[in-house]
Amino acid sequence: MPFQLDLFSEMEECDQDVSVVDVYDIASEIGKEFEKIIDTHGTEAVTSLMPKVINALEHLERLATKNDRENTTVQELRARIMHLENDKIEKAEGRLRFEKELEQIEEHWRQESRDLLSMVTRLQDENRRLSSSLAERDGMRGDGSGPGGGEGDSLDGSGMSGDWELLCRLRQTVDRQREAVRSRDNEILAKNSEIEALQEQVERLSMVGRELRRKHHSAQAQVRGLVDERADFLAQLQDQQREIGRLRQRLGIAQKENEDLTESL
Repeated sequence: MPFQLDLFSEMEECDQDVSVVDVYDIASEIGKEFEKIIDTHGTEAVTSLMPKVINALEHLERLATKNDRENTTVQELRARIMHLENDKIEKAEGRLRFEKELEQIEEHWRQESRDLLSMVTRLQDENRRLSSSLAERDGMRGDGSGPGGGEGDSLDGSGMSGDWELLCRLRQTVDRQREAVRSRDNEILAKNSEIEALQEQVERLSMVGRELRRKHHSAQAQVRGLVDERADFLAQLQDQQREIGRLRQRLGIAQKENEDLTESL
């Protein structure tokens, strides 16, 4: 039958992503077919079949509505996961750049430390040489507490103080950079946890979607069964119409024979 073939074709097309509009289209086609049956055979011909069809269509509509909501939610979650994945990649790239910069800073700090240690060693040697020279000169003068000794101590103390201040500043800078790296690591871990939670939610929604598709297939099977039942019902009606035609023909013959007998009497 054309309607049956068209209905199955339409149901196969919306097999995976049936929508409420598709259900309304199917209901409209079924309604047209019911009107044809009623016009031909009267309302009694569809009285028992119509509630079953309506119930199946309402069930299919509920499934389609729920399927639409689940599809929308899954699409939103996928978009959010994609955004988080991109954010994760950007954070990872930023972390790599930051670590590279930190390595450069640490290397610069190590080089500065080596240079400063070399400078400190050189200054200490120079201070010892100057102190020895001053001591010899003061010994020659017979005054070991002259102004020269105080000047040597001042040179030694001021040089060491400036070097250690620079070392402390470098260490503080490195500590700040390391703390920033730890903060980035914690942020990336938090993003990873959020992505994993969203992925679990998507998997759960996918399972719900599979269950909805299973129920949808069941509803389709129910509709197909009703369509088959309708086809059988129409076939029975046609058989009854043919039987009624034969009975009317026999009745006509019997009436003709009765009239002939009446006239002969």
